[in-house]
Formats: sequence, C-alpha cells, structure tokens
Amino acid sequence: MKPAVDWTTRPGFTHIGMFLNDDLGCCTITQYAHLLEVRTAADSGHELDVPDAAVRRAYDAVSGGVDEGAALIDVMKYLRKVGVGGNRIEAFAELSVTNLQMLKWAIDVFGGVSLGVSLPLAAEEQFDQGEDWHVPEEGLQGPGEPGSWGGHALAAVGYDEQGLIVHSWKQRRRMLYDFFTAYAFEVWPTIDLRWVGPDRRAPSGLDLDALRAALARIT
Repeated sequence: MKPAVDWTTRPGFTHIGMFLNDDLGCCTITQYAHLLEVRTAADSGHELDVPDAAVRRAYDAVSGGVDEGAALIDVMKYLRKVGVGGNRIEAFAELSVTNLQMLKWAIDVFGGVSLGVSLPLAAEEQFDQGEDWHVPEEGLQGPGEPGSWGGHALAAVGYDEQGLIVHSWKQRRRMLYDFFTAYAFEVWPTIDLRWVGPDRRAPSGLDLDALRAALARIT
C-alpha cells in the first residue's frame, strides 16, 4: 500500500469546478464532475471542462426535476447507462466504509472514489474556516451529530497519513480519518471510461481488463 496518493498533482489539473452545487442539491452529480476533472488530467494531461448544462441535465434526469438531491446508487446506474456530457462509467461497486485499506487501494487504482457522508453542523464552520474536517470536541452530539447539516456526496481523489483528500464546493479539503469513520456511510469505486487512455491503460498502471478484475475483488 502506498503511504500517500494524490491524483491532482499530475500535470494538467488546474482547478476545481462548482458545477451548480452552490445553487442546487446536485452533489451526487457534481462529485462525478470532480472525478472527471482529476481523471482526465491524470490520463491525458488535459483537464476536462464539464459544462454546467451537462450537470443540470443529469441531475434533472436522476431527480425527476425536483431539487431534493439524489441517491448515489441511482446516480451510478445513470452514469453507467447515460453519463454526464457524454462521459460514462463502465461499472461500479459499493465498498464497505469500515475497510480503510481497501478504500485507499481503490483511490489509487481507480483515480478516486465517490463518498456519501452525513455531515454534522460542525463541518460547515470547519469548511468555511479552511480547516480539515474532523470530529469536533463535543463528539457525535450537538454540532457533531451525524446528518445535522445534511447528507452530502463528494469525490475523494487522494489520501495521506492523516486523511482523505476530497473535492467539494470548488474547494480541496482533507477529511481526517476520524471524520470519515464517524460520518461516511457509502463508498463507490467506478471504472471510468475517461480513466483509460487510447492504449486501454489507466494512469494507475492497470489496463482495462485488470481494472475489471480489480473491481471484481470488491464485489
């Protein structure tokens, strides 16, 4: 297991988009747009510019046009069948949130993963202050109560000895492992067709067949 991975350090990655998540509860689609930014930059050296209109079309399709969010499982099925702006995944799997070693391995192999978390109110202030997301002193009560700020989906694009590197709301943050353990409730690795270049090989070094075998290890 590598001690640290950060796919945003590859040449070509330049910025993190908002993708309408400041106005709409479209985080389950936005997190995939964030993964596309990172994966395309790592694969080709050119970060994909995902149009907001493509994010909106996908969100409306999954949510039925009602701005009340969407479930990641429904988004995964949509990404496999339709995609966002013509970009699709080939396959997905759900990973246990209790297996941190497998989580790190999946981030390394698949160029990031999708997370579902029950954010506490404390996370809002931590985010606004530019702090790492961590369990507050009060523990899992008061401002630390899971879900007191709401459910959220986001992309994990790296990790180090302290926590996960995540992208959300146009920002890069570290999610400490205590926070992940307390508040994460789902993890989704995917085989993204934009993660694999013309030679059928991903930046992680695996070809498409090896990626399929790797995902099968999870399922």
